[in-house]
Amino acid sequence: MFGSKDRRREQYIDSYRFGAALEDRVRSEHHEISGADCISVFEGLRHWFQVCRVANHHFVAMPSIAVDAAWHEFILCTRDYAACCAGAFGRFLHHTPAGALSTPDPVNTMRKGYALTWHHACVIDGVDPYTPDRLPLLFAIDDRVGMPGGFRYDVAEIAAERSAARRQSNQDGLPHSRR
Repeated sequence: MFGSKDRRREQYIDSYRFGAALEDRVRSEHHEISGADCISVFEGLRHWFQVCRVANHHFVAMPSIAVDAAWHEFILCTRDYAACCAGAFGRFLHHTPAGALSTPDPVNTMRKGYALTWHHACVIDGVDPYTPDRLPLLFAIDDRVGMPGGFRYDVAEIAAERSAARRQSNQDGLPHSRR
């Protein structure tokens, strides 16, 4: 069960306001993200932070190119990012690119990371992770904002994978494609 400290951190993330300077930075560095889309992308970043919070130090994989771009820009605003991390996690949240994973089996680590992200993102968005009727925001955002090179997920394909994983009692990961 989550305690009051975790509820405070959850509320901190939900109420955190990314500054106008960060929005300007995201739009100027990523022209493919419009002003209107920035709102959705920052909501996705909030969801990513919630996933990281509930993952409790377990590796989770970023399922969105657009949200990852916003996260990178936020990290560069070091003081604001460090302060946000302190309030949201009680520690600094490091970014580990997929190519920098130092595990014996990085492909399996990524698959498990996506599966854990999927599970937490579904719970956060009120979606059944095994029989989803829609994608949680983190898995829908790239398509929603038309992110070039973004990840696209098929809810029916994921539902079949998750159902099979549930039957096999494993966490094999999620199929996705890049456009």
